Amino acid sequence: MINKIFWDNDECLISAFSYENEKCDFDVAIKIEDSVYYIKINPYAWKMLEFSRKLVGAENVWMITTGTRDYAENVVNVCDFGFPSNQILAREDIYAMIDHIRFDPEFINPYKKKNNVLIDNLTPRSNEEKMSILGIDVGNYCKVPDYYGVANEKFEEIITDFLNERTRAN
Repeated sequence: MINKIFWDNDECLISAFSYENEKCDFDVAIKIEDSVYYIKINPYAWKMLEFSRKLVGAENVWMITTGTRDYAENVVNVCDFGFPSNQILAREDIYAMIDHIRFDPEFINPYKKKNNVLIDNLTPRSNEEKMSILGIDVGNYCKVPDYYGVANEKFEEIITDFLNERTRAN
């Protein structure tokens, strides 16, 4: 059984650009401080998030991103992804966890669970920090195709097959 499903944001659920004077195809835009981000939403995102929530319950589907909390929360809101703020692990949270793990031998990591899974466009080797925080190995890691505004028809199949297999295996 899967404990929690963690979704990456950029190049997985969305593709975001911050080119102020360049026209690009986008679905929504957000402004954070002095930057505008033009966002193209992966057309499979909502269906896969819904599938995940039906599989393990909405309280067990989280976002993990190296983007800032402000950026992540704005993306979640404008894209209507449905992650409450307390189910988003953002850059600040990741770095705080890394510091606790490295420097506090008494620290108990609340996110580290054997049956967590991570869905991300990066390779596991490029995501060792996220994997360490979540307590997962490569068997619970789903590497999906990069999303840069053009949907990959295998995206949905890769994820549903992975999650169904992990549900049976755990």
